[in-house]
Amino acid sequence: HKNSFQQSVYDYQRARNNKGRTDANGNEVKAPGPAKHIRSIAGEVWQDQTLAAWPDNDYRIFVGNLGKEVTTEQLASAFKHFKSYNMSKVVQNKMARQSKGYGFVSFSDPRDMLRAIREKNGAYLGNRPMKIKRGKWEERDIKHVRQRKKAEKRERRVY
Repeated sequence: HKNSFQQSVYDYQRARNNKGRTDANGNEVKAPGPAKHIRSIAGEVWQDQTLAAWPDNDYRIFVGNLGKEVTTEQLASAFKHFKSYNMSKVVQNKMARQSKGYGFVSFSDPRDMLRAIREKNGAYLGNRPMKIKRGKWEERDIKHVRQRKKAEKRERRVY
């Protein structure tokens, strides 16, 4: 049984690397599908399709106090000089097509993220000074919510 388990791990790794290949028995081995981003806020759980566009394992900042005239392109131009800049997005009101006053910027290097917070916090974009904080998007991922609930239960136990 031990060898069959190792074989299955091998096949899984091969499937990830070689899409559409077959295993030792001739069965097609499928690579894992795209990641599903399950979110939980205020007791509601849903699949968030908008997170698929963001890079995995990035370091994200929250940019607040944006004026209604600020666009995603303007936010990108404020941060694209950082080497590890990935992407940015200004959250918009769907009806009015105006900024809701905040956005997010993604970096692949945590040092660039920290440097951006230091350098850009209080800098003007449009007609307002930006208020920048480290993003907390990963805390709303269902995995982290479940881990946090388990930890809270452990703390409440009385021995």
